Amino acid sequence: MQYKAPGDSGSVDWYLAAYPDRQVAGRAFENRKTAGASGAREVAMPRVGDESVAYAEPRAAYAEPSIVMTVRVGTVIAAMTYQDAEKNPDSAQVLLSLARVQAKRLQQAALGEVPTAAAG
Repeated sequence: MQYKAPGDSGSVDWYLAAYPDRQVAGRAFENRKTAGASGAREVAMPRVGDESVAYAEPRAAYAEPSIVMTVRVGTVIAAMTYQDAEKNPDSAQVLLSLARVQAKRLQQAALGEVPTAAAG
């Protein structure tokens, strides 16, 4: 899934992965956290879901800088990447807001509810 920011101020790509149990999901989160640290700097953000981490990835020869936030809620991991982050000075806040909505939707689904959380 992709969220296109208003104007030409970047976009957010979503990647979701479900695991058979919390232990496997926790290990997968730790692996993603370790992999994300390579060549990136951690961005201080409030915790979202059961655990989360955010990194600012430097400009690559083929792409603009981005911010990646990985969130684990129960047995699901959501990785969200704000592409072209430098186009929007509020990109970290936008990403945080979208991550909070995604986490709430995942929690609702885990409880057997129809996910209704939406960005406000």
